Amino acid sequence: MKQFAIRIIVCFIFLFTCLAIGQTNKLTSQYFALDDNEFILNTNPGDLPKFVFNSAYLNNYSHVGAQTYLELFYHNQNQDKSYRIDKGKKSSEYGITARWFTPVDSTSNFFSQVVVRKGVQQDIYGFTSRVSSIYGPYQMINLKQGDYKYQNYDLSARYSKRIKNFVLGTNLTYTGDYSFKQTDPRARNISSWFSVELGSVYHLNKSFDFGLSTTYQLHRQTQELDVWKGNIKQQFFVLRGFGMIDHEHKDYVFSRKRIYTQDQFDVNLSSSLWKDRKFNIDLLLLAKSRNMKTEEQIPINLHQLKTSIISLSTVLKYYISSNWLSKINLFYQNKTLKGTENRYSYTRVNQNYSGVYDYVKIGSLQAYSLKQNRLRIQTEITYRSNNSGSYSFLLGYQNQSLNEKYKASNFRSQLDKDTFSAEIKSDYKGNKNHLTWGVIYQLENTTKALAQNDNRFSSLYNEIYYPVFLYDSLDKNMLALFVDYNYRLKGNQQIGIKVQVSKLWADSTKLKTMQVVDINYLSAFTSLYYRF
Repeated sequence: MKQFAIRIIVCFIFLFTCLAIGQTNKLTSQYFALDDNEFILNTNPGDLPKFVFNSAYLNNYSHVGAQTYLELFYHNQNQDKSYRIDKGKKSSEYGITARWFTPVDSTSNFFSQVVVRKGVQQDIYGFTSRVSSIYGPYQMINLKQGDYKYQNYDLSARYSKRIKNFVLGTNLTYTGDYSFKQTDPRARNISSWFSVELGSVYHLNKSFDFGLSTTYQLHRQTQELDVWKGNIKQQFFVLRGFGMIDHEHKDYVFSRKRIYTQDQFDVNLSSSLWKDRKFNIDLLLLAKSRNMKTEEQIPINLHQLKTSIISLSTVLKYYISSNWLSKINLFYQNKTLKGTENRYSYTRVNQNYSGVYDYVKIGSLQAYSLKQNRLRIQTEITYRSNNSGSYSFLLGYQNQSLNEKYKASNFRSQLDKDTFSAEIKSDYKGNKNHLTWGVIYQLENTTKALAQNDNRFSSLYNEIYYPVFLYDSLDKNMLALFVDYNYRLKGNQQIGIKVQVSKLWADSTKLKTMQVVDINYLSAFTSLYYRF
């Protein structure tokens, strides 16, 4: 607790330093962090500022001027009845966000961000780690419910420099997540991500530009389980996957420890075509390659999971008139996971000495594979009135398929689902008041969800509900309302509030077991912010 307080004080010193340096002007575009499994509501990569993927595009905001953004936020969610066991029934989170943008000179810009979060997740079932979505089936689990407290820190700094028609950029990012399980079996998880990105953009002329960026990310997580409660040894944990140690001569004392290490390489290609014309195109191609390994208390590799992700986003814009804009957003993603599992035996390795044992690799198996495809189409039409107001209507469709199997067993799972979405949003900007609001509705129809021999919750790792049923179809509905209001003070200073409420529910199912899956999920997000 004392260390956390010290970190908070240091962050506040940083924030007030930004306040002292920042000038009054407009705020840069905000952006969301992307999740490989799921975007936030209808957010598409093509809707995000390009500097999220390529820091050289930060130069596009040179005209904005220096600015600072501060935000206090609180997020609360509740899930009743059947729920995602990796998310828990209840969670709450609060924190602070600070962003600072400033032109260094006429050719270079600097942008930094600090986010500090602290929260609680309750009733997470089976998962030893709160952060585990990238590990596929190779997660340490225990058949107990647990409550987690966590702290999370995001730090990033971007810099761009223009040299004639070229713009160069770089980005350094660090994320740290520290979570502690409050119920037996006790668990401690320390996670960190560090990434370096180098980007470049070539401006051919006013109509065309081309971008290229590469990113390297190093990730490490340490998981520790206390297996003793007083003088009683707790026999409650199990390991997913086939990469098991021969425990005959292994005595675990006080804790069970697993270490995850992962290297990730990203390549990003982007282009803007016919920017100065009524019809223009934005292209974004992302390719990711991951290599994850697990270790126990000793440096032997039990599991290796290789992940490749290729995604393509295309945004077509057509300015019908000075008041009307139409847009089509196309997104496709292909994700492949391949898991290799090694077996070790703790055996006698010296025939001359009876007490000399070591771990000997006795086999390797390429046992796990997963293929996932996602296709999304979204159309949008926007009307901008002459009175500083705009109105938008969006329609979207997404198809997602997942095929997962263990090659050396009878286990296999499949998932196919279609999602239809509609959104209405309005933006009004007066002399003092600025109001943005919107309503989003999504209908998700799961047409196939098949899992064989799924006794350990190891299938459909991003689509698990408790209790786990084998269902043929499940229709889920999501309704969300968001409001963003700010009031202009002196000059360009603004104070505002954001509110977002979303509800997910399902009451129509076709189950092989003839039982009912009833999903009820409610989430609320509130933040206060100050910009200048």
